[in-house]
Amino acid sequence: MDAHELMKLNEYAERQNQKQKKQITKPMLAASLKDITQLDYSKGYLATQKLDGIRALMIDGKLVSRTFKPIRNNHIREMLEDVLPDGADGEIVCPGAFQATSSGVMSANGEPEFIYYMFDYVKDDITKEYWRRTQDMVQWLINQGPTRTPGLSKLKLLVPTLIKNYDHLKTYETECIDKGFEGVILRTPDSPYKCGRSTAKQEWLLKLKRFADDEAVVIGFTEKMHNDNEATKDKFGHTVRSSHKENKRPAGTLGSLIVRDIKTEIEFEIGTGFDDELRQKIWDARPEWDGLCVKYKHFAISGVKEKPRFPSFIGVRDVEDM
Repeated sequence: MDAHELMKLNEYAERQNQKQKKQITKPMLAASLKDITQLDYSKGYLATQKLDGIRALMIDGKLVSRTFKPIRNNHIREMLEDVLPDGADGEIVCPGAFQATSSGVMSANGEPEFIYYMFDYVKDDITKEYWRRTQDMVQWLINQGPTRTPGLSKLKLLVPTLIKNYDHLKTYETECIDKGFEGVILRTPDSPYKCGRSTAKQEWLLKLKRFADDEAVVIGFTEKMHNDNEATKDKFGHTVRSSHKENKRPAGTLGSLIVRDIKTEIEFEIGTGFDDELRQKIWDARPEWDGLCVKYKHFAISGVKEKPRFPSFIGVRDVEDM
């Protein structure tokens, strides 16, 4: 290789390096916000609703999950790949709970109802400030004009609200929760798109949730028991039954999942978050559920390493969305 060829090769490598710096190579992830009283409200924060869906980004013309693997559902993938620009970032949400979203999005077949919430758009450079990326996102949608492309009907933009003080944030959080969202996402207006997890100190992407989500592996099951003890009235007139084990009989359905937390390896039971239909479905298919990774929510206690408080089942967690 002569000097001219070597120079050409170096130039090509530099162009590729610069190109990579401007593109998304990993999805941006949020740091947990522990204390909203410590925020510097003088500079303002841009807030959006926190979703509970499946992360989906448009990378090189392909709709991929947060692990950069193709979104499995053919119907959703084809509809969104037909309309989304490269650099789009958002979440797919199906009607109902997280379980319905995960099942619909991560199954290849079927045509589930869904909405794609687009909350970021890296048009040309990950270092561009968030408020400018928001402008790019809105302008992109305006440029689509009165098109009838089916995928656009499934799209909603999450345009941020400017938060100016503590009381404003509290009000906004209440509004989000009342509408069924998980909580609030905050960013500083000048935040870049970080390929990876932001830190609380950077404040480029923060999540505010009163309940924490975690993952655990199913290692066992308990059976629900019918209480046949005689019903009596307490001093307030409420119906109560004794908890004597002798007068309890198996109900033939799920009582709780016995799980082991992936991070802490603490074992505990999850007994809420199921309807009767799901309880029966899990009980009848225990071998299939054994070893599955599930997502659960619990009351967040910072720094405490003990069994989660008030754990509640959310859904099966697909490893491609972790």
